[in-house]
Amino acid sequence: MNAREVDERDGQWESQSIGYRVMIVKEGGVHWIAYDMESDSLSTVEQWARDNSEQAEYSIAARVEADGGVGLIWLTPPPESFLDART
Repeated sequence: MNAREVDERDGQWESQSIGYRVMIVKEGGVHWIAYDMESDSLSTVEQWARDNSEQAEYSIAARVEADGGVGLIWLTPPPESFLDART
């Protein structure tokens, strides 16, 4: 891991999360299940994903309102990163 001090004013935009999305990816990407989660704590969402993924891979995103819809900011590797090369 790399950490470096930065100027906190360099961010171009900020947005409040409206919740989280958990994507559970099973069988190398053959089956995907999406859940919207309402929680103030990323650690609570991550624990839920671990407990409910049944040994499958999972991804977590922050849900934000963007351009009149919902946008996702991936906090873990996105679900596409778990796709099996055969799919």
